[in-house]
Amino acid sequence: MMKDVYAGITLFLATYYVLVANPAILATVGVPASAALLGTFLVLIIGNLSGAAFTRTGLIIAPALGISAFFASYVAGTGLSWEHGMMGCFIAGLLVSATTFFSRWRETIVFNLPDPVKLGVKAAVGSLLAKASLDLFIQGINNGLNAEFTYFLAVLSVAIILLAWILRTRISSILDNPFRSVALHSEYILAVLVFTGLLHLFAAPFVSSYPATTELSWLWQSIQISDLTLTFEDVVKLIPFVGVIWFIVITDIPGTPAEVISEDVTVPKISRDQYIRRGFQNDGIFSFLSPIFGTTPTIYYAENLILQESGRFGRIVGVTCAIIFLGLLLVLGSAQIFGVPQISLQRLIPPVSVAPVLLFVGIFVIATSFVSGQPARTVRSGNRESSDAQSTSSEPRDAMFYFPAALTVLLTPSIGLEFSFPLSILAYWLTCRTQRQEPTSFRFITGGAILLLILFFFSLVLPA
Repeated sequence: MMKDVYAGITLFLATYYVLVANPAILATVGVPASAALLGTFLVLIIGNLSGAAFTRTGLIIAPALGISAFFASYVAGTGLSWEHGMMGCFIAGLLVSATTFFSRWRETIVFNLPDPVKLGVKAAVGSLLAKASLDLFIQGINNGLNAEFTYFLAVLSVAIILLAWILRTRISSILDNPFRSVALHSEYILAVLVFTGLLHLFAAPFVSSYPATTELSWLWQSIQISDLTLTFEDVVKLIPFVGVIWFIVITDIPGTPAEVISEDVTVPKISRDQYIRRGFQNDGIFSFLSPIFGTTPTIYYAENLILQESGRFGRIVGVTCAIIFLGLLLVLGSAQIFGVPQISLQRLIPPVSVAPVLLFVGIFVIATSFVSGQPARTVRSGNRESSDAQSTSSEPRDAMFYFPAALTVLLTPSIGLEFSFPLSILAYWLTCRTQRQEPTSFRFITGGAILLLILFFFSLVLPA
């Protein structure tokens, strides 16, 4: 039991940065930071308690920073209001939930999507995270932080993360579990603490410029019914927005139970097929509940992969992580709940402090997305089984295999994932497609990609 508790603590340390990064990204386009923070907390607490009870795996779901970055980029680029953006997130979440509960599309699409396109989606999310990181740096400098000092802190924070990664491989054999997981997976929070500490020491006026308290509020208190009125132009802008978010969620792979928990690991009182299916369903439910809470749809976080080291999965892992987040929420909300002095999360950890973590995670996501050689997998669809033989560890890959993914990474920061993703699908058909028959699900996605491109170009020519 204690090993499961330590695994839950590890998961908390690895995902804590989401609390600061997610509201900071959404606030750049007008979403109230207090509402985004409360929404992030509620998803981390309720979503993972539900996951612990429902799936028994203990794997964490959280608002997707990549989707939040896409949200901010799309809203700023198209002029769509953030209120309509949240409405779009809710609709996309409903579609994810429907796709998950009433069909096997989620599993089928994930397995049948060609690797060049699949890698591009993952890598594009990494480029959005890197762009969000740079935006936070610029925001900090614009708010009065010395530019040279900011660059120094950024380099130092990334160096700390890299050093911790190197030390992990060197001393992992020295430390015994369960302490090894906690000690060796806290590099993100360590980098944030160093960055924050130096800010407090040498940039106190900048830190003091943030609000003295952390406010928590419901998102829908900030929205009037009139804010949700849609024009034809808004509808045209929402359709590709909803479609891209739906696709990002259903093609999320790295942190899901199917990828994190190997077939030889036994989860108590539940079969592998059950916890994979229930994991998707739990994620589907909170994909549409998250916008109601005040944040973007959820995904399974890739940080779940750290649990592979200790091999600890189960309810206690998830419950431990959720309870720590609950305790932190009670501390931050103490003034509003109990009428006692309150701390300010923005002063305690200024948003710019998590920028190096976002930058490192973004670059890491891009790098790992280009790692080739996934073993062939058997896909079960209804009563049929088919082998996903498009990707094997021994299959040679030339430069054109990576062309769609590279195109997506290069274009996403400037034109957005809603435009670069359909282009990557068309690039696949032009450069990577072999003589084999493409699955029906991918042909369906291709049709949707063409429609997204048409609608996106149409939204560009609409009068402002």
